[in-house]
Amino acid sequence: MELGATLCAPDGSGVDPLDPLAPFYRSTEIGRDVFRAHADGQLEGLLAGRHGEHECPVCAKGAVKFIQGLQLIAEGAADAEAAAAAVHATLPLPVPKKAKRQERLAVAALHREATLDAGTTWLLIKRPDGGLLAGQWEFPAAVVATHPSQETDDPGAQVRTEAVDALLASAGIEPGALQGRCVVALPVQHLFSHVRHVMHIEHACAPEGAEEAGAPWTQDGRTLCWATAEWMATVGVTAGVKKVIAQLVPTPKRKRKAKEYPGQQSLQSFFKS
Repeated sequence: MELGATLCAPDGSGVDPLDPLAPFYRSTEIGRDVFRAHADGQLEGLLAGRHGEHECPVCAKGAVKFIQGLQLIAEGAADAEAAAAAVHATLPLPVPKKAKRQERLAVAALHREATLDAGTTWLLIKRPDGGLLAGQWEFPAAVVATHPSQETDDPGAQVRTEAVDALLASAGIEPGALQGRCVVALPVQHLFSHVRHVMHIEHACAPEGAEEAGAPWTQDGRTLCWATAEWMATVGVTAGVKKVIAQLVPTPKRKRKAKEYPGQQSLQSFFKS
C-alpha cells in the first residue's frame, strides 16, 4: 500500500502536514520540480520533446496531455506547494475507455398474432452455451456490418432483407408465407460493455405451425421457441429482446392517481355543498 501511495494520488491534497505519507508522494515532488523549473525559466526546455514518457508506468496513457498540463500548472500556481497539490490531484491519469466494437444487425421479430399487445407470442432463438449472453434467448438476428471501433454504415434494405430471409429459412419458415411484413423505420440501439448493437427490425405475422408456445424445438442445430410473456419470465432473455418488444408493442399510459390529503375537501364535494 505504501508503494502504491507513492505512485497514485489518494484523497487529500498531498501536502497536508498531518498526512504521514506526504513526504513520499512522487506526485507532489513533480509539482514542486515543475514550479522551480518554471521560475528558473527552464521548464519549457525540459518539457520539449517526448523524453520517452510513453514508457512511464504512471502516465503511459495520456502522457502528452499530462506534460502539457504541467506547463499550465506551473504558470498558474501561486507557489511550489500549490503546484504540488495541483499535480497530486491530477494523478493517476484516468484509464482510457476501450473502444466498443460496433455491430449492425438485421433482426427478425416474428409473432403469431396479427395484433401486437402484451399477450403476443414471439419467435425466439437460444444463444450458444458459450460466449456472450450464453444460453439466453433472443430474436433471430444476423450481423450485416461490423467495425472494431467506429459506427458502421447501413448496407441497405436489400442486404438486411436478404439476411432476414436467410434467418427465416434456417428456422424452417418460408418468407413468402409471412403476413404484414414491415420494417421499423428507426433502428434500435443497445449497448454492452464492449459492443454496441444497432438493430434494424423487421416484424411479421407467421402462419400457425405444429410447434406449441413454450415448447422449444431444434432446427439446423439451433433451439427455437414460440415464447409468451409468461414463458419468457421463467427463462433468461436478453435485454435486446425487451427493447425490440418495447419498440413494437405500444405501452398503455398509466393514469396518475391524485394525492389525497386528510381533511381536504375534494373538488366534486365542494360544488355539491
